[in-house]
Amino acid sequence: MSGCRGKEIRQWCKENTKKGDKILIIDDEMYDILDYFDQNEVVKINYNNGLNIIKRYEAIRKLKGASNG
Repeated sequence: MSGCRGKEIRQWCKENTKKGDKILIIDDEMYDILDYFDQNEVVKINYNNGLNIIKRYEAIRKLKGASNG
């Protein structure tokens, strides 16, 4: 592995998803992910709060509007 999570996740998605699959990255650190994914493919959560109700709705909204592939 490269040590860059964004690159590794992108490679995994390339190898394990098909055109039209929706991708959503949920994490508390985005510094090494945003170079490889669009804003509509990520939800940044707070380390202490995790996936709270606000972030859940954000994730649902992004998944409903996302079209990746």
